[in-house]
Amino acid sequence: MKKDKLKKRWAILGVIWTIVLIFTYWNADKIDAIIRDRKANEIFRQDAKFWKYNSKNIYRILENKKLLSQPVESLKIGLLSVENDLKLLASKYDFYGLKIESSIGKASNGRMPINLVFYGSLEKALHWLRAVQDNYPYIPVGRIKISFNQGAKRAECHILLYYRYEISSPKDMV
Repeated sequence: MKKDKLKKRWAILGVIWTIVLIFTYWNADKIDAIIRDRKANEIFRQDAKFWKYNSKNIYRILENKKLLSQPVESLKIGLLSVENDLKLLASKYDFYGLKIESSIGKASNGRMPINLVFYGSLEKALHWLRAVQDNYPYIPVGRIKISFNQGAKRAECHILLYYRYEISSPKDMV
């Protein structure tokens, strides 16, 4: 009889310890889940804080990025508008002998080279370059070669520009 009582006590003790161990593992799993959730919430909170403090800068950067390429319906139309803008700007600075060479066949990856040759004052040529940079960010300067004729006080400018464009549908441009 004593043996049976002892066996029952050990069995009850075993069941109790089994239940305790199960609850311990379950509790540890719940604690790990809470820690994971807290870490995820902290990441989301930090992300929201970052966006809150930097949203104006991010918006400004995205707007500036849009200016770095001209949205056009077709490359030919975009090139025509760029050439007209460059001619108008050249006439504003009293350049003469303006030659614009571009080849649609050389366009790739949203970039097309444009070669310009013109004659005029060196000072005005520098102002013209500044005007191109300020007003046409989608036409960056690639290379400049300026030859200055001291006697005639004029500069012969050979400039390589890169026209950056993005083909868009008409509804995207509105």
